[in-house]
Amino acid sequence: MEKETEAPFGINETKRYVSSGGEEILFDQDLIGDAGLVELVDYMGGDGTVERVAIGGYRREIFPEKPSRFDLIGHLAASGIYQPFSSVQLKMHVQSPIEAALTLVYDLGVSVNEYSGRYSEMMDTSWRPSKKWIKEKLSGDQVDGRANQILEIFNKGRRETFTNYRELLGIDMARELARSGLGIDNDTAYFLKMNLNTAARIVRQGRMRFGESDLTRDYIESVADIASRVAPDSWNALMDNPKKIELTMPRDVDIVDNDLRPASWDVGNTKRVIVPDLEEHMFEISEFSGLGQFQVVDYMGDDSSFAQAARVSYGAGTKKLSDDHDLTKSLIRDLHTSPIEMAELA
Repeated sequence: MEKETEAPFGINETKRYVSSGGEEILFDQDLIGDAGLVELVDYMGGDGTVERVAIGGYRREIFPEKPSRFDLIGHLAASGIYQPFSSVQLKMHVQSPIEAALTLVYDLGVSVNEYSGRYSEMMDTSWRPSKKWIKEKLSGDQVDGRANQILEIFNKGRRETFTNYRELLGIDMARELARSGLGIDNDTAYFLKMNLNTAARIVRQGRMRFGESDLTRDYIESVADIASRVAPDSWNALMDNPKKIELTMPRDVDIVDNDLRPASWDVGNTKRVIVPDLEEHMFEISEFSGLGQFQVVDYMGDDSSFAQAARVSYGAGTKKLSDDHDLTKSLIRDLHTSPIEMAELA
């Protein structure tokens, strides 16, 4: 699969935090095997937002010790202060065998919208090992010939299961029943959204459960790579054993009852989709009944994000709604809310 463009939304200015590492890999498809992929399609936040959330919008200079960002974020993790890491959100488009998807889509911390075997015919792709991959697992004599035999067994099994599936569809069996003839090596596609804490838990547990030669491990490591690019200091803090540092807490008189703080970063350029109306008002301070204040500090996605996630459900055999507005209306009308989880407002 090849992406149509590296910047489908163009490159625009944004007041949101811009992760240089995230921008570098945005819309790049990490291909796994013949058909698998993991693609970062959106993100929210990064090391800068973790820092901002942790100290209430102030800069690190509020501490007399003036710690580096790396040390401050490590101190948060070492102290068990994990809430700020949830300010980083990752949204990925994945195509993988069902076997690998099971590890990702059922995590309680994940929002997911998956290709539907009810509304669509299942994909006619699956994971098949390359001859090189097979030969790396073999030892002894006649490795080349044995690899050919093993590869033919994989291909034969795949042809048989999908032929059975097609035959079941041909006698008008319901799609969700017909797909029971497929193996868990059959591909599925889905959008995943998770925060950094969830990504760290999935990767830690996956590395314990799956060996390096396991296909699911490839997808786990792709998630890890994406997270480490978007928020490198925060990911290091969550995955390693950081140390606490000495910090002198600021005096209440210096921080209590002050106005909400402006952004601690400059306007940047992003390949992410932007919402002009939100950009216009980001970090503006709004009064609430004379008793408090609020401001928009970050967001991810727009109206098109709902339709983009919903359409991963539909494939061959289903008529698509072509208009994003009509599709979004139908999602809300039918209480199909999982695509609505693909946008964030902070």
